[in-house]
This record gives sequence, C-alpha cells and structure tokens, in this order.
Amino acid sequence: MSRGLGALAFVAALTVGACATSTSSTAPSAVASAQPAPTTSAAAVASPSVAAATTRPTLTAKPLPTALPRPVNRTVDGTCEPDHTCLGLLKPGTHHTEVFIPGFSFAISGPGWENIGQAGGNFALLSTTDPGDAILFFYRPRPTSADGTLVSGVKSTAADIGRWLEQNKDLSVSKAADVAIGGLKGKRWEVEAAPTATARTSDCPTTACVTFMRGTDPSPQKTWDWDWGAATSERMQLYLLDGPKEMTAIVVDSLDGTTFDALTAQADKILASVKFDKA
Repeated sequence: MSRGLGALAFVAALTVGACATSTSSTAPSAVASAQPAPTTSAAAVASPSVAAATTRPTLTAKPLPTALPRPVNRTVDGTCEPDHTCLGLLKPGTHHTEVFIPGFSFAISGPGWENIGQAGGNFALLSTTDPGDAILFFYRPRPTSADGTLVSGVKSTAADIGRWLEQNKDLSVSKAADVAIGGLKGKRWEVEAAPTATARTSDCPTTACVTFMRGTDPSPQKTWDWDWGAATSERMQLYLLDGPKEMTAIVVDSLDGTTFDALTAQADKILASVKFDKA
C-alpha cells in the first residue's frame, strides 16, 4: 500500500507494509482453490441406464488476512538497494543522512537497525530484529483520500493536516500531542485503519488499506513519488513537523501491531537524538 500501497517504489521495496507495501498484484481473495471433478463410479459407466453425472466443484475464496505478514526473505546485512546510496548496517554512534531533504543527524545506541537506501524524499531506518518495523522520514507530505487522490483545500501545516486527519472516517486517530524534534516543532498522533474501513487497492494484502499521505521526490531527477497509508492491524505513530520551507513527516511503524510498544520506546530514544540541518 503505501508502503507501496500506491506508487511508493522505494519505501515499498524497503518495508513490507503500510498500505504502502507492494506484495502480490493478485489479492488473496481472488485465488480460489480448485478441486478435481469427482470420478464416475464403474457401475454407472457399465450400465447405459445410469447417467454418468458429475458435479462441479464449489470454488471458495480464501479470506483476506487481517494482519500484514512479516517479510521472510529480506536481507538484514545492510546491503544497499541497487542504484541507491545508503548507510548500511548501523553501528552504535552518530550518523548523518546523505541525500534526504532536510538533512539530519541521529544516534543509534545499539545494534538492530539498517539503512539500505535513501532519496531526497524519503529515508528509512529498518529494524533487523523485527523485520518489517521501521522509522521513516518523508519530505513534504500531502493529504490524500483512501484511493491516493490528493485532497485540496488543506494547508500544508501540521495543525491543518492534523485536523483533516482526525476527521478521516477510514482511520482511527488519537488526540494530537505537541512535539519538538531536532529543532522543528509539530504534532504527533497514533494512527490505525479504522475497524470499519473497507478501502482497498489492487495490491492491498489485508482486509483494508487506507492511503492518507503522498509526496514527490524533491531532487531534480524526480525519481519517484511516495505514498503512505495504514493496513489492517498496522499501528503507527505519525509526526508532522513544520519546517522553514516544507513539512517533514516521520512514521514509526509496527507492521502487524504486535511490536508497537517496544518499537516506539526505541524510536523515542532515536528521535530524541535527531538534529535537522539549518537551512
């Protein structure tokens, strides 16, 4: 979904989730289990008076998963994605982004994180202990409807996008908390797909995937756009920070919701060390 759920090519390749994840183009509900036709009995074949009747099998669609699956084949050795610069497997200490706008430094206190690709519009810290979990940074987020269409009439501030977010019936959104990270001020929410949400894109791997943010790579090459959303069971913290020129979004994402408390505890320490470059 975002996490690929949409055009999110880069983050989709990095994280398997969030309505941004791109899994199979065929939804699980479309895959039916075919049963072989029953064999007619020998007695029925031998006697002309007995019709050789066969019954057509009933095709039962598999129910959609209610949680995003954890990636099982993702490398966790820090190897860069093809044609991308990256910081690799992160050792304890201070690091700095190379191409993300705005640039920032951050500190890692222990093992368990890697960065396998970065761009002007997005930067991802990926968990190597709980594959699928991530702390992601996005440039210039814009609100979208569940199908990914940009929403007009919403000012590009944390407060205005936050009010729109809190009124989104496809999402369960907590009350906003004021935050300050790395010299930027903004707001933080906990976000999930609403229990009543039914929005789905063709690549949505669960019962619902709600896209709610989109952005464009700010580099001259305009390599890609990014989308972000919430799939069933996914739990995340969303930070929207007002910058001197544009907003920055940070997402602390627990892929299936089971690691949310432990992940946010780690993220709190990492985000407390963030320092955005001065313009």
